[in-house]
Amino acid sequence: MGNVIHTETTTAQVLELVKTNLGISTTVFDAALTNNIELARSNLSDEGLTLDESNVPDAMLVVMYSTWLWHERETGAKMPRMLEAAINNKRMHQLMADAVEWQ
Repeated sequence: MGNVIHTETTTAQVLELVKTNLGISTTVFDAALTNNIELARSNLSDEGLTLDESNVPDAMLVVMYSTWLWHERETGAKMPRMLEAAINNKRMHQLMADAVEWQ
């Protein structure tokens, strides 16, 4: 199982990026969107990914996943290929890094 390193600052930053992606400018949906961010972190961790949201690509993966969760809730949209690719790329980079450390 993976791990996600985040702080209140990164949560606020991720929330603002998710809201920008969704075109939301009010705080009305902040609680629901924050729940989606936590669910995204949990799901990515359950997939074995280790994320450090102080790293921009890792934070953006959480943003993309959270944004998709919002759309999926409304429309039942399948996970976009871009998001699947980003998850697979992260997984491969993590496996390669682990292999190098193991040697």
